[in-house]
Amino acid sequence: MCTEMLGVSENRRLVGIGYFKNPLFSERDGRVENDAYMQPYSGLRDVAARIDRRSYSVKPIYVGAATETDYLLISMISFYDFYNLRDEVPANRSCQVIVGGPACHNIRSVIDHIDVAVFGRCDGNAINRILSGERMPNVWRKSDDPMFEGRYTVGAADLNSDQRGLFGPVHTEKSVGCPVKCSFCFYSHWNHFVSNSTESRYSSGTAPYEDYFTQLDWSRCARGGVTALDGVNEQTRGRVNKRISYKQIVDKLLSINDSDYHGLHRAKVYIMYGYPWESPGLALDLVDACREADSRIDRKLLFKLQCSHFIPFPKTPMELAAFNPNNFRDNAREWAFEGNNIRVAPGFTNQSPRLSALSAFLNRYDGKHPDWGALFFTRRFWKSPWKTVEETYRSWGLFDPIDRHPLDNVSAGSAGVDRHQLNETQDLLTGKGDPK
Repeated sequence: MCTEMLGVSENRRLVGIGYFKNPLFSERDGRVENDAYMQPYSGLRDVAARIDRRSYSVKPIYVGAATETDYLLISMISFYDFYNLRDEVPANRSCQVIVGGPACHNIRSVIDHIDVAVFGRCDGNAINRILSGERMPNVWRKSDDPMFEGRYTVGAADLNSDQRGLFGPVHTEKSVGCPVKCSFCFYSHWNHFVSNSTESRYSSGTAPYEDYFTQLDWSRCARGGVTALDGVNEQTRGRVNKRISYKQIVDKLLSINDSDYHGLHRAKVYIMYGYPWESPGLALDLVDACREADSRIDRKLLFKLQCSHFIPFPKTPMELAAFNPNNFRDNAREWAFEGNNIRVAPGFTNQSPRLSALSAFLNRYDGKHPDWGALFFTRRFWKSPWKTVEETYRSWGLFDPIDRHPLDNVSAGSAGVDRHQLNETQDLLTGKGDPK
């Protein structure tokens, strides 16, 4: 009687919120029994909070035990999850596998293992519409388009939707996307820029301590700020539309004297290396700027570098660029600096060319060479010596520019690639353009 009054169906279908056990990257053989792998990510929690409990029951479930569910929701966070999906979701599943998340874009390498893919956001009531089978412009369904040849869009964020969720709390976001649109940045080109802020400049969607380098609030670095340069020098930053000059870095460092906080300021700085035109032996101008400013400031500052290797992502002006197979990790370790007031500490990074190449391959896999895909997803390939893997990638053309991207059937949040910026970037890659 109570169930009927609440409008809850006695025959509710089961939606599994899937998690992986991630065996590939464990330090030991066997599966990782770590709760961190079994917790749904914040975005997936938000989606789960909006599932209509009158029609569906919801529970977290290991993807390998998904045979008992009607639907299995999987959040694709990084290229690791492409392997995890193929390795852990049973081939004889009876449930409908629905994938989404920030890494859900070029699905061709997992198309035989999924039934529905959601490109971009899934806010508001979208998840219930998807579960009901409704056709939507940002949703691929294998039943309609088994070869992934149709045209799709990227779902925009709806920050005005019920932020509480219909059936549980969700986290609050100030913005999604970024108006700066650096040439390498998948996040800014894939997503529609949506903001609740009255300011037109960049502001982090959820992290109050993250900001553009020249706008970083030093007082927030008492707890630990987050920012990025994304290029080792002014010329490279100009090439990728991250126009921060050496002088601006020095001026920003000197402005720390105006901070109300007198303790140790800490900030994580993201640095990207491995662009197509770069070779090992790079000097980081942030270190030079710190050396110049060290004796002129009266505050203590720790920069911890978080380095990553450039990956050509779809829908960016650099989507056609070649992947650089050189290893820059040892180079980054040389960027340590210890002054009287400023310290620069190269942070740990797992962004070797080996791991970055895995992502680059998945980003532009066209599905026309199933033997490549079959080899790519074997443990033998992933754990082979880098020289062996490097020669395989070279034979596949990963280290060469491409003429068109296989994901050109999806219109990104920035309405696809900005062709003017693309042409400008390609000129800069060949040295024809002026980075200004």
